[in-house]
Amino acid sequence: MRKTGSTFSHGALAFLATFHLTNPHDRAAAAMLANELIRATDVTPRAIPSSVATMHARLEYRDEVTWEVTWEVTWNVRCATLVYPDEHDGEAD
Repeated sequence: MRKTGSTFSHGALAFLATFHLTNPHDRAAAAMLANELIRATDVTPRAIPSSVATMHARLEYRDEVTWEVTWEVTWNVRCATLVYPDEHDGEAD
């Protein structure tokens, strides 16, 4: 799978990976992120397809499949905004 990201998000994620490489608890995840960033291709924000989730995008997704008596699948639709960890306000969307 080809990884893409905007130049802004690449820089922010590179900073996070570098910062967390010094923390023993975060080192493995930071190294995995750094390796993915090496493989990623930077693109301008306008070149990112609308089907790609980007930072600060509001997403709608389906979760928790339930089966009704009629054997129809029912999905719970949820919304979320994709943010960096330091931007999370603790509130659910």
